[in-house]
Amino acid sequence: MNREIKFRAWDTTLFKMFEPRTLRDIAKEAPNNGVNWYQFEMMQYTGLKDKNGKEIYEGDIVNDMHDCEQLHQIIWNGAKACFERRNLKYDAMLKQYRQSPVSACVKTTSQGVVIGNIYENKELLDE
Repeated sequence: MNREIKFRAWDTTLFKMFEPRTLRDIAKEAPNNGVNWYQFEMMQYTGLKDKNGKEIYEGDIVNDMHDCEQLHQIIWNGAKACFERRNLKYDAMLKQYRQSPVSACVKTTSQGVVIGNIYENKELLDE
C-alpha cells in the first residue's frame, strides 16, 4: 500500500497556512528563505479525503454528516502511531472528550466535510 506523505504548515509568526507538498517547499516559500522551523506547526496528510475530495490533514475540523453532523478534530496519537478524531462536544457523563480512531472510521470520516482547521477557524472549537 502506497500512501502519499505530505505536510502543510501554520506559520505562528505570520499567521499564514503554507500548503506545500514537501518540507522543501515550505523552506522555499518561507520569507527570505531563512527558515526557523520552530515557528511552524506541522500537520501531516492523513491519506483520507472528505466527500468533496478535499484532503484531510491533522488539525482539520470535519463535519461528519454520517454521525448527526458531529464535529471532529483530527489529531495524531503518538502512543498509538495513528490519526484519531476527537469529538468536539464534551461528554458530561464521561467528563471527557470521546475519542475514536480515524482508521476505524475511514468510511464515516470520508463522508464528512472539512469545514476548517484549528488555526484559521478557532471559533469552531467553541461551538
